Amino acid sequence: MKKPSWLPVRLLACFPTSVLFAAGFCCCPLSLAQQANDRLTLKDGKTQIGRIQDEDVDAISFKPTRGGAETKIPWETVASIEYGGAPAEFTRVMENLTRADPQTLLGSLSTLAGDANLRPPLQQQVLYCRAQTLKRLGKFEDALKGYQEILAAFPKSRFLLEVARGVVDCNVASGKAADAAQALDKIVAEAKAASVGPRFLGEVALVRGDLLLAQSKLAEARAAYEAAEKNEGASPELLHGGRLGVARCLQLQGKAAEAEQLFRKLIGEKAPSEVLGGAWTGLAEVLMETGKVRKSSDLMHESLFGFLRSIVQFAPGPGAATDAYERALAGAAACNDLIAETETSNERRQVYARRAQSRREELARLFPTSKYLKSS
Repeated sequence: MKKPSWLPVRLLACFPTSVLFAAGFCCCPLSLAQQANDRLTLKDGKTQIGRIQDEDVDAISFKPTRGGAETKIPWETVASIEYGGAPAEFTRVMENLTRADPQTLLGSLSTLAGDANLRPPLQQQVLYCRAQTLKRLGKFEDALKGYQEILAAFPKSRFLLEVARGVVDCNVASGKAADAAQALDKIVAEAKAASVGPRFLGEVALVRGDLLLAQSKLAEARAAYEAAEKNEGASPELLHGGRLGVARCLQLQGKAAEAEQLFRKLIGEKAPSEVLGGAWTGLAEVLMETGKVRKSSDLMHESLFGFLRSIVQFAPGPGAATDAYERALAGAAACNDLIAETETSNERRQVYARRAQSRREELARLFPTSKYLKSS
């Protein structure tokens, strides 16, 4: 389930959803009391002013400013959040999550994690982003400790699904697929014991599919994705995520035509941003392979457009899964190389070669331990 971002308001092409701003970054001056308030903008256009007490996987615990009891506001009804009185350093770090050097980012997040005065909702975000950054740097054992720290402090964390995926990714990357399965079972069991709502328990089926896919158990992975897609009352994330998983399995099984058909269908639907990014990347990969076989410059350019669409328009927001994004960066590099080979002009060849190198450098900078670096 896509949670609203917490970032200051800016028009950023790389973010598929509207981003947020923290108090103190508004154009008009506010009193200290006003700055301490949080503002929720709901999808029906209404706003709620008050104080966020907690953020769990199902809802926000919110206490209105003008009296009234604390209420639960489901995530699916929330369009954006403005955190009142957020420290300037928190805002600065969160603004640069997807652009900063991971090592520098880790230092900033570690400093924030040690701030005892940071409110629980903000502390939760810092701990999660720190664990994610450790994973990006290939420090898998430290990342796993970070995920466990989140679960210990916030058993029903708003990032519960993302934590589950991170735990699986770290174990798989460390060659411990069996440990990944056990860890995922433990997270699910603890979620049930904590009375986490059915939405998480449904969407975690996608993580099981991802685990099977990572183990190259394509038939089993496809069955898991199909089961998730057919789950009664499936959320958009679960429905479209299941379809994307099936398409990816078909692609890896060598059934390019069937995979392409599913990718194109997803692109034409009102699917979550993460799914659209994955669909554009998958489609671009299929087109690139076909273009190589046919030696078709047109297909190569169409493929490159797909990779760039994923990179620019559907880049993952802070904390989201990055596999499709990494594949898109690597694919764009490879595609530029292939186009360069078809050019008769030396100047044009050099242009595409430089573009290919730029994407490789971007992938290495953002994801220094990415498994797709070798293929780019």
